[in-house]
Amino acid sequence: MVTRHLSLKFNALGGTNFALATLHKVDFSGADIKHTHFMGADILRCRFQQVKNHHLALTIGTPLALHKVRTLVVIGISVDKDFSKLNLQGLDFSDFDLSSVDFSNANLNQANFSGCQLQAANLSEVNALGACFNDAQMTAACIKNWNIDTNTQLDNIDCAYVYLAEGKQQRNPPEGDFAVNEFSKLYQQIADTIDFIAHNSEELDALLMAIEKLKTEAADTDIYVQNIERKADSIVVKVKSSVGVDREQIYKQIKKAQKKYIKQLKAEHQQQLLAQDKAFVDRENELITGHNDLLAELLKGSLQSHSSVSIHNQQESSLMKDDHSRHQSLKGDNNNNVNFGDNSTLSNRIEQLPASDIELKELLRQLMTLIESSGLASEDVQDALDETKNIVAARSEPPEQQQNLIAKALRALRRVGYEMSDKPEKVLKYSELLEKIGGMF
Repeated sequence: MVTRHLSLKFNALGGTNFALATLHKVDFSGADIKHTHFMGADILRCRFQQVKNHHLALTIGTPLALHKVRTLVVIGISVDKDFSKLNLQGLDFSDFDLSSVDFSNANLNQANFSGCQLQAANLSEVNALGACFNDAQMTAACIKNWNIDTNTQLDNIDCAYVYLAEGKQQRNPPEGDFAVNEFSKLYQQIADTIDFIAHNSEELDALLMAIEKLKTEAADTDIYVQNIERKADSIVVKVKSSVGVDREQIYKQIKKAQKKYIKQLKAEHQQQLLAQDKAFVDRENELITGHNDLLAELLKGSLQSHSSVSIHNQQESSLMKDDHSRHQSLKGDNNNNVNFGDNSTLSNRIEQLPASDIELKELLRQLMTLIESSGLASEDVQDALDETKNIVAARSEPPEQQQNLIAKALRALRRVGYEMSDKPEKVLKYSELLEKIGGMF
């Protein structure tokens, strides 16, 4: 159903069905649109001034769905000045006072602003392809990165100056005012480009990939990047196309492809991070293996040295044992072999591990016992027991986090192990336990 250039005024449309209709330049001014169906209709520059019962019209799927938008097109003013990011495509605002209204990032394609007061309005980053601004007053409006094309009408605009950045920044012209119709001539000359905004390098890469894709798929369309420039915290890409092409359709195609490429680039970046994490873990395992091999060689040499000693005097051996016993007693008296706090908490945590972790529990018990009987300084013992607690705690973390936590704890435990170099048998047992524990994650 297509209705074009109708000048009829409807006085009572109660119940009329325009669902999915194409309504171009229809004048509904003063009509009663109670229960009128506009759902999904293509509304282009239709007049709705002073219509009655607009709140009872069915407008789902159209730019009129929001109450404040309907109010604006009906009475021409709005207390709410925020219309940013809204779809206002094809609506007729002609002759309205829209000064200081915020339209930033809104879809104004094919909308009619002819004769409007747009002084100090925020038009930054709007899409205004095919929109009409003829005879509008636009002094002090912000047009940062607005997207217009050769179909955007800019005739006879009354404009002394505009701002190219929000917050009344980057005045154009920097000094003085535009001459009569100078604004219209200046911006109509650059309207044959399509502007795209990228806010980071990932969006820029995806945008350039989308443009190349369109060039490949539409060989008969001459499209290329004319200019890339940085403006404040954004990057503006100006795309030039051949005369007569549907710039709005090109814009939609490129934006759709850009979204797909952004997802693709994010997935690739995530894969790179995972590969880096794997390389880090593999390197950690290599270092662990090399460290254990070195300890084994040192232990082997130490054991060979001990085996070459011959004990000739049984009495001397007995005396040495007695002296060793006395030495152990003294260690206890001097609190060098002390009880490092109540480690029942660590024992309890080990026991609370899942029943399926039987082997891990046993290894952790052995590690705790070995640390407590290592004869190391109290600070080193406590540090080692704390790292053992960290291993237990890591078991409850997600698998992807466990390896990093375990690697960190094992590195700290190996540093403590260096202090046991005078006890080769314990060093070997200690290293074996750490290797087995690490292999279980």
